[in-house]
Amino acid sequence: MAEISNMPPSLMVEGDGGPVDGVMEVISRRQRREIWLAVRDGRKVALKAIPEHLRSHPEEVASLRKEYLLGLRIEADGVVRVYGYKTYPELGPVIEMEYIDGKPLNEYLASCDSLGLAERHKLACEIAAALEAIHRAGVSHRDLKPDNILISSKSLRPKIIDFGNADSDEFVLYKNSAGTERYGAPEQQVPSQGGMASDVYSFGKILDDLLPEGKFLKLRNACKAQDAAQRPDMAQIARQLGDDTDRFRLMKRLAGVIAFCVITAITIGYVRTLQTVTGDDDKPAETPQLAVDERGDVPNSDVPATEIEPQKSAVETKAVSTIKSVTEDIKESEPTTGKTVDSVVDKYIVEADEINARYGAITYDDIYDPEVMKTKAQLRIQRGEEHYKLADKMERELTLMGMDRRQCANANLMLWNHIIKETNRIDGADEIRDKTMKNYGITLGAE
Repeated sequence: MAEISNMPPSLMVEGDGGPVDGVMEVISRRQRREIWLAVRDGRKVALKAIPEHLRSHPEEVASLRKEYLLGLRIEADGVVRVYGYKTYPELGPVIEMEYIDGKPLNEYLASCDSLGLAERHKLACEIAAALEAIHRAGVSHRDLKPDNILISSKSLRPKIIDFGNADSDEFVLYKNSAGTERYGAPEQQVPSQGGMASDVYSFGKILDDLLPEGKFLKLRNACKAQDAAQRPDMAQIARQLGDDTDRFRLMKRLAGVIAFCVITAITIGYVRTLQTVTGDDDKPAETPQLAVDERGDVPNSDVPATEIEPQKSAVETKAVSTIKSVTEDIKESEPTTGKTVDSVVDKYIVEADEINARYGAITYDDIYDPEVMKTKAQLRIQRGEEHYKLADKMERELTLMGMDRRQCANANLMLWNHIIKETNRIDGADEIRDKTMKNYGITLGAE
């Protein structure tokens, strides 16, 4: 980075905003943009400017302004922050934004050969969350690559930068081809093509660099599908990456439970040994015994050996119950194969009917007793909550199976329509269904 000695110590801004304290150096200089490091109010900021020979081109100024407007819409920890759009006589129009002291992702990975799987997986989750926030704001980056992901030297967290090729539906300016070789999606070679699905393709390529071979292979291949319509969206990707973290926690929990059971068994065996060695056949042993409480602790007390069996039974029952529960959680978290959307929906419709049967025929009738009506209202709310959890569980299973948004939407629609039909339109069911469909971008007509 070259020091700039001929720049004034302070740059005056045209309009509001006040001066910056000074320009220190050029951070980056490319064909169409320059990044300057400046200081405002005692803190470092980055100024994205147009090179001097291009400042008179209206399309370059309009493009910079578009980048500013898109960046202003995105608020996420993993995305560079945009502070303002100003004009300096010395630099022309600039985007004033967050300065990030860090390395591009590829350089960071090269300098950290010993970076473990947990750290790499965490980076993948954080990048996915940032990209999901970008898409949620209606913006597509269109040039996602390791060079445009900086790893902060202080927090070691990723920041997505450079929205020079970014786009959204409402803009009509510069629908040019974008992307970088190796990371750009096939459709990005055609002007006006490439959007959020193209970012997903690029993210799949980044996962290839970030994660060991074979890790999340199915997800990576889905991201890199040649047909953009077959790629999952970032919400599904972020959820699946997070689910892997949940499975890891469940496995740790299961390992802890098993270790607890082993220690408990050894302790109980030791107590029985003491009974055999020190006690007579006809009376309890006089030697103080070790007692096991419900948490598996072994306090130093004189509890008679005759009380150990009930405690042992309680410990074993609790351990078996916990192991069963954790095992079921892990089983639910694992991707399901060989199933179709219809078969999954059928399964959850059966569960919905079981919920209905459990709460009985709760309908609006001619009984106006306040207590009866209050009880029925409470039951309807409880049943509605169970239906909502059921639909959420179904969507999670479909996502783990690799189903796309349209398939998940159709499944939700089938399940909620069945629930509404079978429950005399329970409180809030219509609204939940319509809101779910709206989240998938589907507007339902009046039935």
